[in-house]
Amino acid sequence: MKKIVLFIFAIALLTTGAFAQSTKKATKKAPAKTTAPVVTAPKVTGPDMTFESMNVDFGNIEQDSDPFRFAKFTNNGTEPLLIKSANGSCGCTVPTWPQTPILPGESGEIKVRYDTHRTGAINKTVTVNTNIEGKSFVLSVKGEIKPKAADASVPAGTKNMLNKG
Repeated sequence: MKKIVLFIFAIALLTTGAFAQSTKKATKKAPAKTTAPVVTAPKVTGPDMTFESMNVDFGNIEQDSDPFRFAKFTNNGTEPLLIKSANGSCGCTVPTWPQTPILPGESGEIKVRYDTHRTGAINKTVTVNTNIEGKSFVLSVKGEIKPKAADASVPAGTKNMLNKG
């Protein structure tokens, strides 16, 4: 009986090993050589806006000094550019933009006014919305407003019986 069980076990072992070897091995093929497709830049149709700089820099200025800076742009498209709106990130940043269409190849500017009565760092944005499909532009407004120097013509104090100068 032991011989029969051992015989059946040996046959099962051999057939399992034989079938395990019958599958084909995957062979690694060299990738087919293909040339990369030539990609050309899409031709711009419609208006296209390019700014000289996306930053409106006030630099370090004195309190109550010139509150205006300009963001210059060009219409590099094939159709007139229309600025629908320009919005400052707060009430202290007020942009003014051309209301007439900017023709292809022409330039324009957005006038940015900042409230220079305040002091401290400027870190604001102006969002420009145009007739360019699905695209808006965000200009960064930066700088620092230093407090005014004290006016030398005003005396610091007058010596009297209530004020010792």
